[in-house]
Amino acid sequence: MCWWPNWLYSPPQSFDYATFQCNSSYRAKCDWIVIYFALLILFGPFLMILVTSVWLLVYAARKSTTGLQMQGVVTIILVSVNFFISNIPYSAFFAVMATGIDVRKILYFPQIYRFVVYILNLNFVANPIIYYLSIASLKRFVDTKIFCRRNGTLARSVSSRRPTQFNRPDNLA
Repeated sequence: MCWWPNWLYSPPQSFDYATFQCNSSYRAKCDWIVIYFALLILFGPFLMILVTSVWLLVYAARKSTTGLQMQGVVTIILVSVNFFISNIPYSAFFAVMATGIDVRKILYFPQIYRFVVYILNLNFVANPIIYYLSIASLKRFVDTKIFCRRNGTLARSVSSRRPTQFNRPDNLA
């Protein structure tokens, strides 16, 4: 049995385990609250990211005496665009589900749902790649510490240490 606040909905009748939705023959007592609340939950994060990104760029431009660094601007824009691309299909899909359409009747529903869930994970996968490509100091750190590269070539870690019995030239074969 689903639970809903009494001031918003009448109690629902059943729960559909196929779509994970409450099925009710009752109408909402105040449809406009449900619509605004759903819009706020689904599309509020987009507005928040857009407003804070623009505010951060404007604030940095005003405080900076030499102007904005292109690397910071590119990073903010790419991370914001990545968030929008990965979350818009998810929000649109669940906005359609919230309208009460029987999603099992939608052609290719399992494939659409799988695409929506996979593209939502794009945000988590792409952020480290964006940071690596757009922040030069992070790229240098990762190249030297993780990939053992110096100046675009692999560093020889054996020759940089003091010789021991394990890395002497006669033991390296």
